[in-house]
Amino acid sequence: MKIQLKNTRVEKFNFISSDEIKKDSFSLGVANGYSEKDSNSFIVKFEVEVKSEHGYRFELSFIAEFETDSEVSTEFKSSHFPVVNAPAIAYPYLRSFVSLVTLNSGYEPLILPTVNFQVMAKEDGE
Repeated sequence: MKIQLKNTRVEKFNFISSDEIKKDSFSLGVANGYSEKDSNSFIVKFEVEVKSEHGYRFELSFIAEFETDSEVSTEFKSSHFPVVNAPAIAYPYLRSFVSLVTLNSGYEPLILPTVNFQVMAKEDGE
């Protein structure tokens, strides 16, 4: 099966300036979605929340859409690709978006930490 990242997009972005944040925090949620209409695609959705001692916080929903050359089967859905490989492919685009937005907003550029999606999948599976 050939798989290609078709596009990425921001679904929700809420950026708030705040001088009240005293400690940095970062949370990341990852989920997969499958369309009943298009059986040759799937999405990875990232939910991010950041609080920065540099004076802002934001919430972000980021979607990465993947396209396949054959139908997404039940076997594929239960494989490592949608929960490990696909997020690892899409995450650098999310990191780049966050860095550019914070920099262009006049703040210190924020570089999200790297994520080991293999470990994350194991933790979610246990």
